[in-house]
Amino acid sequence: MSAEISSKSTSLLKGMFYENNVRSDRFSRIVLFLALLIYLLSGILNFFNLYENFAPDYYIIYFSLSAILFAGAVGSWIVPQPMRKWIIIGSIVVSNAVCHYFFYAYASLIYMIPIFLSVLYYQKKFTVQISLMAWLCFLVSVAVNRNSFFAAHDLIFIVFSIALPQTFVMAISAFIGARTAGIGRHMVLKQFKSVSKIAAMEQDIAMSAKRKHFIVR
Repeated sequence: MSAEISSKSTSLLKGMFYENNVRSDRFSRIVLFLALLIYLLSGILNFFNLYENFAPDYYIIYFSLSAILFAGAVGSWIVPQPMRKWIIIGSIVVSNAVCHYFFYAYASLIYMIPIFLSVLYYQKKFTVQISLMAWLCFLVSVAVNRNSFFAAHDLIFIVFSIALPQTFVMAISAFIGARTAGIGRHMVLKQFKSVSKIAAMEQDIAMSAKRKHFIVR
């Protein structure tokens, strides 16, 4: 009997985390679509030359960013549920890296978005992995911009004035995110144990009442 209850409890707990993952996927997808809409509108405005600082190739960049996010959205509905968070947030990280490459001065903090989204899943490991992915994309963007955006600066300036400060900010964000995800998961487990204990007590009381009723009869 206890083994059966334990099995039901495990299934119920898995179901709770599965439901949380589904809700988190839904919210992350909303963020993805909002970013896609922003890039798409920016591309259209640039295409029709409605910006004063219009550059001929900007609309191509914005449409490319929109395509990356659109591919992520479509892919998130095709793959199995456990992989959806990787497709959704992964496409956001990639689009952030591309945006960071072309608009470096305005896009250094967009890497925080996928880190904060990963917290919703209550998985410290996942948050750390997404943080590491975002950090690596940031380093690649800096390295690629070495001969263009940072051409006027030497390597020491790039490392100590750009790479290290951003790395520090991302490390702090990753630590806070992982810690928050762990606390969230702990609270869910604690609440589940409390509810399970109350349910077990109610079941014992009900069985005891049945036995007393049977004895009286």
